[in-house]
Amino acid sequence: MAVSTNASLSKWMPWELGYVDGNTGKCAIIPVSKSSYNVPESFNGFEYLQLYPFIKKVPTTGLGEKLFVIEESRKYIIMDDWLRSGAIPKLQTINIF
Repeated sequence: MAVSTNASLSKWMPWELGYVDGNTGKCAIIPVSKSSYNVPESFNGFEYLQLYPFIKKVPTTGLGEKLFVIEESRKYIIMDDWLRSGAIPKLQTINIF
């Protein structure tokens, strides 16, 4: 689910999130903005968004920039692994923020 600065205008977004999550078990938020979101603090007023992990592009050593599925600052997984193998975010030693 992509979240933009106009997301508050959508009456369908909460329903769509619940539908995808309930039918696939794989639902994550992609913040979309010209400015940088400070996720998850940017979800004020949309507390239901905090129920889902979010996607963030992060520079890595040796792999270049990768998309990560992030539940918490130290609980994350590379998005490719999340999609392909069904692996879930795990507690890591490095704070990704």
